[in-house]
Amino acid sequence: MPSEFRKILLTLGTDIDCQYKDASISVDYTMTFHNHDGYEIFLMLEGNACFYTETSAKEMKRGDLFFILPHAFHHVHPLDDAPYCRVVINFRSHIIPGFSSGQTDLDSIFNRVAPTEINFVHLDSEELAHFLSLTRAMEDAQHSSAFGSDILLEALSKQLLVKINQYNPNSNISHFRQIMPALINETFAYIENHLTEDTFSVQQLADALHHNSSYLNRCFKKIAGISLQQYILAKKIALSQEYLRKGYRLCEACYAAGFHNYSNFSRTFSLQTGMSPKQYQLSLRN
Repeated sequence: MPSEFRKILLTLGTDIDCQYKDASISVDYTMTFHNHDGYEIFLMLEGNACFYTETSAKEMKRGDLFFILPHAFHHVHPLDDAPYCRVVINFRSHIIPGFSSGQTDLDSIFNRVAPTEINFVHLDSEELAHFLSLTRAMEDAQHSSAFGSDILLEALSKQLLVKINQYNPNSNISHFRQIMPALINETFAYIENHLTEDTFSVQQLADALHHNSSYLNRCFKKIAGISLQQYILAKKIALSQEYLRKGYRLCEACYAAGFHNYSNFSRTFSLQTGMSPKQYQLSLRN
């Protein structure tokens, strides 16, 4: 099984991580569909690329700010070989609910659309300058060992989360031209609806969409960066993780996610996540 699987389901390494990234997209993991076990805020600054979810695609512009829920599949697709500059902020899944209060739900902006849809606002020049000022301060605090830097990082994070939740949902959530190819939309929809069926396969998918399986796989990989089989396995593992978070037993999660053999499930889970199903289950308890 290809080592690329290890990059599809990603585990965040720290509670809060704020990074300015300016590197060639050709060496960036965002070229393939992936998800994180936490929240992500993604700001586009410079470059030529499209942002994809499982149902939508948008050509990104400077000032586009995307909000991504934990475990939601997404990726960036290059339009050329030019480097692109962006700000990426990640929060482990317990952080934002923990920062919230009975009066203020800080993850509400992440839940305004379905997890498979694009959730973004476009910042004007004043909003962009303020956002960049906050994130620069967050990045400085994150890498500082000075007294109180951890508390400062938490305070700045809360300030940022309050600010993004104040964006007017009627005026700032932008409408955009949908550029997802119809065939790929149909492919994602069919996989979503038939993923756990006993007879589900790439060939069944191709037959249902009336295309040759090789052609369909080429079209899909051009957009997603991974093959249909790789994506299907990643979706099944992500589904098994969801069941484990709900308290399912290991074997129950295995079969509910569409696997028919526990050994195959365990091996695939380990390759995709870097830990065994049992280790993942124990991490949830901790």
